[in-house]
Amino acid sequence: MAWAISADVAEYEAALVAFRKRVPITDIELEELTLAERGNAFWVSGLSELSAVRTVMEEIDKAIAAGLPMEDFQKSVKEALGAHTLDGHHIETVFRNAVQTAYSAGRWEQLTNPDVSNIRPYWVYDSVLDTRTTKLCRELDGTCKPHDDPFWLYRCPQCHHRCRANLRAVKRREAERRGITQGDPSTEAPVDNWGLAPPLRDKEQLLKREAVSDDLLTVFDERQTR
Repeated sequence: MAWAISADVAEYEAALVAFRKRVPITDIELEELTLAERGNAFWVSGLSELSAVRTVMEEIDKAIAAGLPMEDFQKSVKEALGAHTLDGHHIETVFRNAVQTAYSAGRWEQLTNPDVSNIRPYWVYDSVLDTRTTKLCRELDGTCKPHDDPFWLYRCPQCHHRCRANLRAVKRREAERRGITQGDPSTEAPVDNWGLAPPLRDKEQLLKREAVSDDLLTVFDERQTR
């Protein structure tokens, strides 16, 4: 059975904090960013005006804070965008990607807390198994490894668009009963930033790995203070 994500506001304060670290940018600015820099940005394909991107980001922020369902977000963002309204499929993809990425970051913070990892030192990749499950998530489902295994640095949900998988922490006894997974169960290579662990998406960490232009850093810093 898939692990159910709680919509409890207090529990996912970490998710909200993670989402608010992202910086709104336009499609044009996106082209100037390196792949690593994009992990700290928020954009909406098809929206060329920064004000519209900010509007979508504000509505997602409200949805995460209040635990609102996608349908409520869809309605509010259509009303807020007006002439910039996106089609239903596009809005759903933007919502699910943003919210699940924020939840993933919040979950990572919770599970790596020593008070948790000392008691439940193993993680299980938990996919939602139905007709919409991708080949990747079907192969990774049930993968059980120590929480500090390097595997989780590049196979951390979200691993693709609309990924619904999550991580579940278990005690050593359950991990041994399941059997510790050897290697990577999937042959699919990670694509872009999908599957990258939240700490590796942090701007400060990324700056140590790739050169970032001074102009873009200035834009990021200015928008983070607004």
